[in-house]
Amino acid sequence: MINNQKIHQVLEYICSKENQSSFETDEIADSLGFSLSETNILAREIINNGDAKDCGNKDTSQKGAVCLLKIAATMDAYNTSKYYQPEQKFNVFIKTVSRSYNLLDIPEAAVSIIVNAYRQGKDTFTLSGEKFWINKLFTIKIFTYEKQVNFDEFEENCKNKNMWINSRLDSYYTPEALALIGEDVTDKIIGNSEFGEATKDKGNTDDKFVDETRLDELRSINDAKYDLTKLIRLCEELNDNYSRKNYLSVGMIGRTIIDHIPPILNSLSFNEVANNYPGQSFKKKHVTFK
Repeated sequence: MINNQKIHQVLEYICSKENQSSFETDEIADSLGFSLSETNILAREIINNGDAKDCGNKDTSQKGAVCLLKIAATMDAYNTSKYYQPEQKFNVFIKTVSRSYNLLDIPEAAVSIIVNAYRQGKDTFTLSGEKFWINKLFTIKIFTYEKQVNFDEFEENCKNKNMWINSRLDSYYTPEALALIGEDVTDKIIGNSEFGEATKDKGNTDDKFVDETRLDELRSINDAKYDLTKLIRLCEELNDNYSRKNYLSVGMIGRTIIDHIPPILNSLSFNEVANNYPGQSFKKKHVTFK
């Protein structure tokens, strides 16, 4: 299977050499720490897709290097991240009655955990085994992390503008500082939702169809191949309808959730998945929401 992230690294290397247009794959392999045979395959993928030209006659099945020529399409493929979209990262500012702090360079899955804790009105949330407190919350601000910076240098720059606060209790970047390196997306993610809003008028909130532990496990998954955002949202809405005794909606949402199983198991349909598991009923053995 072609590694698209490695193709992106090859393009990044090629495009970083502004005064060089022709590249042998043995040079690229040495610079990136890849094997020559693998680099040959990556180069052929780029050439076959029209994002570089072949300026040699060597075969990828051989040990010899492949020569490729940088063209305008090469720069376009790199600049648009044609082969690999890096995961979106975020910076967060949180202020409670007792302290203020940042969570920097965190993935979208971590933001989902924070937002879920906010909506559920929880006192804490946990990331990578560390507990963070949000009880008696004053402010939460979520920013994309678009302009990558060296935070040591960024800290020095922010000190001069009073955007880095370093006191006996707290050390943090202000929202104004985080706005310099990303977009404020708080309204898009949280909007005007109140802290703990998800627990209001929800019927029996202890009556869950999908266990919250399972939901937290899904939110913590970070996989470039599968985006679980829709699946997580479906599970949340399934719980909401179940707690309200909207059982017809529960059935319809549950059926939709089942459609997410085949792609993860590299199948085209649920029947194809079930047929690969002989013996007792696949539904009884594997399909469970608890």
